[in-house]
Amino acid sequence: MVSVITTIYNGEDFIVRCLQQVLNQSLGIQNIEHVFIDDCSTDHTSKILREIENNYNHVKVVLSPKKIGRGIALALGVQSSKFDIISILDVDDLWHID
Repeated sequence: MVSVITTIYNGEDFIVRCLQQVLNQSLGIQNIEHVFIDDCSTDHTSKILREIENNYNHVKVVLSPKKIGRGIALALGVQSSKFDIISILDVDDLWHID
């Protein structure tokens, strides 16, 4: 089982593609937790993430109340994760299947 951590600051244009890349992994959605950390975005990122969280059981969203930076956001993601294996996926990166 794997926790995928994605930190985001104003990444509304990439969120759906990022989520889809995780959904497409052959590991199976039942073995993946996707943790999104919104670093106080000023666009529609938090709204999109909340909608996704409501529609996908494997998604957890953490909204930072203030700008904390990528390093602290990643640490927050690790603390919020439930699985021992952690993977980091930037919202604008591409993953190949498997």
